Amino acid sequence: MKVDGAKLLEEFRRYLAEHSLPATQQRLAVAEAVFFAGEHLSAEEVGRRVAKRVAVGTATIYRTLDLLVRAGWPRSTSSARGSSDTSRSRPARRTSIASVRPAAR
Repeated sequence: MKVDGAKLLEEFRRYLAEHSLPATQQRLAVAEAVFFAGEHLSAEEVGRRVAKRVAVGTATIYRTLDLLVRAGWPRSTSSARGSSDTSRSRPARRTSIASVRPAAR
């Protein structure tokens, strides 16, 4: 199934508004990096991609990834190396993004 990054980004904006959360440049940049990646990304890789466009702290990256997980987009599973891949379960302390699918709503 092909993922429509633009549609997911719009759904994320709606999710933020529905939960009275600000759609900051940093949050949207992290979400965009995830939704348009087309591949598995570590949190560090998300940070590198986002840093090319906007200044964002490590804590913001992890908090936004956690927010995406809580919103139902990716899920997170820990790997043997202490990093994690993301699918739809609760996030590990260190979150990485594996795949993004629209949440069943």
